[in-house]
Amino acid sequence: PDTKARETKGVLDVKLMAASAKVTPGGTIDITVNFANKSKGLLPLDFMVNPLPRFEVQTFDAKGNRVDMPTTEHPNWPSTHSSADPEQKTAEIKLAENGTGRVHLKWEASKMKWAPEKAKGAANGSPYPRTAGAPLPKGKYTIRVVTPLIGVFEGADHEISAPKVEIEVAK
Repeated sequence: PDTKARETKGVLDVKLMAASAKVTPGGTIDITVNFANKSKGLLPLDFMVNPLPRFEVQTFDAKGNRVDMPTTEHPNWPSTHSSADPEQKTAEIKLAENGTGRVHLKWEASKMKWAPEKAKGAANGSPYPRTAGAPLPKGKYTIRVVTPLIGVFEGADHEISAPKVEIEVAK
């Protein structure tokens, strides 16, 4: 990919959409990251892949605190796991004029806990595996998806590579 970040204002529209604005504590909803080409012509988008693109779903409370991560350090990796960083590779997607691309993900209204049983098969460079733990309490949350999109110029809030959506956890 180009080493310089490209300006995408008015050219690329990235939105995070939720199948529902409300979910029960511990419930699951579908979320979709939508990439839309607003330009006249092909729009190349570069993504970091190691060996697969990673879309990290993060959950924040009304005060902006991250609430989904375990509070303790993760357990040790299995002895068979390599700590070497994987080779950095990219993949390019070209969106047609007025075209869209989507990534479908699931979000659980739960705090996460470490999943050492999944660590044995984890790819090098991946974060330590997590699984759903205790349900999130009632309240309003911001869901943010950090995409592996690279080479775009954006503001400090990462409005292009990390879109957000508001979700309410209610009974």
